[in-house]
Amino acid sequence: MSTPIRLWRVPGMKFGMQELILGQKNMTPEVLAGISDAGFTGVWAMVRLRDVARTDIFPELGADAHTHQEILRELSDRCRDAGLNLYVHLNEPRGFPVDDPFLKAHPDVAGAPSPSPNDVMVYGWRESRAMCTSTPGTLAWLEQACTDLFTKVPDLGGTTLITTSEHTSHCYSHFDACGSGIGEHFGQKPGDVLDCPRCRDREPADILREVLVTVERGIHSASKGAHVIAWTWSWDMLTPAPQKELIESLPPGIIIMPDNERGGELEWNGRTAKVDEYSLNYIGPSPRARAQIEIARDSGKRAMIRIQINHTVESSTAPNWPIIANIYRKLANLRELGVSDAMASWCFAITPDTLNVFAFSRFLREPEWRDEDEFLETVARDYFGIEDGRAVAQTWHAFGDAIKPYPFGFGVMYFSPFNLACAYPLPNHEPRIRPMEVFCITEDGKQGDMLEQSVEPYGVAEVVERLGLVYDAWTAAVAEYQNALAVATISEHAEQELNVARYFSHICHSGWVLFSWFAWRYHRDAIPDLDKDAVRTRLEAELRNLDDVAVLLERDSRLGFYEENQEYFVTPKLVRAKRESDAALLESL
Repeated sequence: MSTPIRLWRVPGMKFGMQELILGQKNMTPEVLAGISDAGFTGVWAMVRLRDVARTDIFPELGADAHTHQEILRELSDRCRDAGLNLYVHLNEPRGFPVDDPFLKAHPDVAGAPSPSPNDVMVYGWRESRAMCTSTPGTLAWLEQACTDLFTKVPDLGGTTLITTSEHTSHCYSHFDACGSGIGEHFGQKPGDVLDCPRCRDREPADILREVLVTVERGIHSASKGAHVIAWTWSWDMLTPAPQKELIESLPPGIIIMPDNERGGELEWNGRTAKVDEYSLNYIGPSPRARAQIEIARDSGKRAMIRIQINHTVESSTAPNWPIIANIYRKLANLRELGVSDAMASWCFAITPDTLNVFAFSRFLREPEWRDEDEFLETVARDYFGIEDGRAVAQTWHAFGDAIKPYPFGFGVMYFSPFNLACAYPLPNHEPRIRPMEVFCITEDGKQGDMLEQSVEPYGVAEVVERLGLVYDAWTAAVAEYQNALAVATISEHAEQELNVARYFSHICHSGWVLFSWFAWRYHRDAIPDLDKDAVRTRLEAELRNLDDVAVLLERDSRLGFYEENQEYFVTPKLVRAKRESDAALLESL
């Protein structure tokens, strides 16, 4: 029987150049033991091959590889002492800044250029250029670098390998060949052709295949038992889902890992929304994920799932989002497919001692659960120390029902201040000229003001309606939660989970008022019955909401923090500054 693969991220880690240094700080015996005790078998850290490996293909790369490999061996030993394996997350061959001396020295390796907004946050440059895999030297370097790393750090558990992501790697990594719409994020316009004469006439799937095969061959030539996990994130940009021919053509030593939700649809009130992102609202696995799992198995490969447990960007500035009934349904559906291996966190949602992780681990340790209510009631009894878990279980159902109208999409989730709405002062100025950026990747720390981009594809009226419904239902469920947890004997857990639930209520209220104000101030015709009196009433309620959330934030330092950035986006100071601004606005009406 295969050893389970259940991967987690160590708290305190930040995606980027300091991963290994942060690993030395944060991968303590206590932290790793806690992750192992929660049922995980491995943790991951991102590396760039050109930093951690040496080759004779491009000997100038990896000058400090010896030092990095020493650290990786140390971290791997720490993990093994805790019963875990250390996995390296690869996104290779990783691109370079367009003007990097390496590309000037090796112009034959220089591939397609592309803007890479995430590289600004991680490395400090926006304009990147791929390493062209149509050049033999690139693939030779890639294979040899993988072999060197897994030879010098032989106890690594394996790799999670993403081949189409926010960061530039191969020439097609940011080119939308299938019209999925993702290419717009990287500056691609309709009619554009790939800016690499060597790759432009090749099939994108062939590029993916050669990268995957090369990495697998390089790793397994050094470490036969290492897991090579191919994460299918955004493959739909390059070749249509479910990528049957590509998956079938890969060697059996590659494990296929689709995202549980991508490729699904959320339906509310007769309207569907495409799910192209993590979601706790959508159950899954999506048709895309199911198909990829079945294709992998039919072609002799292992399959696992990429899933978020604590939260998604639907609600990202708290340690978890208590949608526990949905988590059960996700896991139960995956069980029916025979899937229990999972990568259960990304750079965020990485706190291991939460209710959500407790429920996830309880299910995996006792996968025979068949009755949803019995499972939820048992989790409630054990986590909170209560004799009867029925009332808590009913509240978890109510939370899941409350979020059904949530306006799922990149607009609200990424290109809006929703997740920091309690700290975003209401705009009241002209002209508004600052575009919305991904809320956690603003180059100067300032959010945009062109909120029209935030309400796509719904429009402001529908966003206001949906958030109002979510707020009302969620807040009612919080009151039920408080009553149900009044008898909890594990008071710390009860207080933490009530705080998390209350916090989302506050965020949702601030988002509802923000977009209500935005509609009334800038798009008066969008909601004709939203008059000045109604706006005043909502602003008055918002001031009370901000008073309450400021106190909550002071009481619970876990709230307002976004783990991917290791940064607070909502603080008592920011909330009170917003309150002062909003109060002045109310006074002027």
